[in-house]
Amino acid sequence: MRGGGWRRSRPFFAIQAFGGAVATVAGPLIISSTGIGVSNTLYFSLLGFVVGLIAVVAGAAIIDRINRRWLGVWTCLGVFAAGLGIAFTGERAGVGLVAFWVVYAMLTWFGPGVLSWVWSTEAFPLRCGAWDPVSRSA
Repeated sequence: MRGGGWRRSRPFFAIQAFGGAVATVAGPLIISSTGIGVSNTLYFSLLGFVVGLIAVVAGAAIIDRINRRWLGVWTCLGVFAAGLGIAFTGERAGVGLVAFWVVYAMLTWFGPGVLSWVWSTEAFPLRCGAWDPVSRSA
């Protein structure tokens, strides 16, 4: 990425690296605080992975049709808002906490998750990849 793009894209890599773990791995800890019970938290962990999978598929399907910068900005703002919702409803565990957690999981994988994978592959010139149609043309 030219012109400092690598420095500007680092927050998205950090959100994907740390946010994805909160969305899927720490989900049972969040859900167990609602009083649902430890035995049922695995279902919510599964919900986090399913929501994440759906969000990645949806993000991959639309990433070339919309502006990537605004996708990242709006989803990161949504992740921030959902994180605040988790923080403020954590003491009163209930439906609100679960709803904010699902939104957090979905937006984490929909925006920063997909963008970090795409940007990491586009950071290098095409000639550094496995296929360079320019150098292989006759």
